[in-house]
Amino acid sequence: MTNLATKQRKPRLEQPTSGEVSVTRGLLDRENLLERLDRAVTRRVTIISAPPGSGKTSLLRAWTDRSSKLRRVAFVSVDRDQQDAQRFWRGVPDAIGSSAGSIETETQPALPAALEADQLVDRVVSEVAEQDEPVVLIIDDLHELTSADALTQLERSLAILPTYAHVVLSSRRDPPIRLHLFRLAGAVAEIRASDLRFTVTEARELLAGSGISLSDGAASALYERTEGWAAGLRLAVISLGGHADPERFVAEFSGTERAIGEYLMAEMLGRQPSEVQSMLLRTSIVDRLNGELADPTRSSCRSTLSAPGFATTSCWRISCASSSAEGRPTRFLTSTVGPPGGSATTGTPSRASDTRSRPGTGPMRHGCSPTTCSA
Repeated sequence: MTNLATKQRKPRLEQPTSGEVSVTRGLLDRENLLERLDRAVTRRVTIISAPPGSGKTSLLRAWTDRSSKLRRVAFVSVDRDQQDAQRFWRGVPDAIGSSAGSIETETQPALPAALEADQLVDRVVSEVAEQDEPVVLIIDDLHELTSADALTQLERSLAILPTYAHVVLSSRRDPPIRLHLFRLAGAVAEIRASDLRFTVTEARELLAGSGISLSDGAASALYERTEGWAAGLRLAVISLGGHADPERFVAEFSGTERAIGEYLMAEMLGRQPSEVQSMLLRTSIVDRLNGELADPTRSSCRSTLSAPGFATTSCWRISCASSSAEGRPTRFLTSTVGPPGGSATTGTPSRASDTRSRPGTGPMRHGCSPTTCSA
């Protein structure tokens, strides 16, 4: 069932006071991002699009906790692989209604079971219109919504919601709706992986606040290896806390480290369709690959590489023509997956924009970087 979080419920990840680090949870309060989200929600639609582990949900939970004192915030988390449009939309009015704070979710009148999804969308619009103050509706994990009908209805609702309503869509990839129409109207604000990436200073503050002492060189090396990826830094902090030789740990830190490997296998590789997993395994012995070269390896590889959604929904496709000016070394996923019975290859610097290159063209290099993944 769709999970709901409103201002009566505390975020699952409590945030420390601004500028400080929570040692027990290893979280850094990133005031600049909270302020950026404050500005973003003045637009009709805010898109937060970034790979897994980038800190999207943590940011939204912290912002909800802070902002619910100032504005009405309704929080909806999409269930994994949600294919039922009606089930998704039934949860949204509950979140909006309970965010008013006048009554608990459990005491609100139940929606008629016979309502169709389109009727539920109208109910959402009506629910927002009845509020006496602006409403911010947050839909987290939108990539889990696989119902084409629900996505079409979402696009429709964005167009007809009252002007004082604001919607935040958080996803591992851009939602398949016609965002260009809202961009043309100046109604979209966007927060991307590059915005969520930790800075060197933030990485050092996280280490220091967690009681981990590293030399300047080791701290810089850890930042370069994690590429500012929130989950990578957090897992590194957990591992460093019990390591006898932190400097050596950093020198050897990669995707083969157990905590990193388990996360990547579960959240990235494990979430791919079976044909993509098979293709990656069979082609992992080479550094570069395109559809033509994949044919002798496996007949289905070319069709997988050329599939329209592969470039935008997979974290495995990196254009070798990319400039390294904005890129960072690719390490984690190449060393986690690797070729059968051998060591993994090393990826090349890449940019987030390269994941949107035209499917099926140009040589591709295996690997996954927090700057390029969108799985």
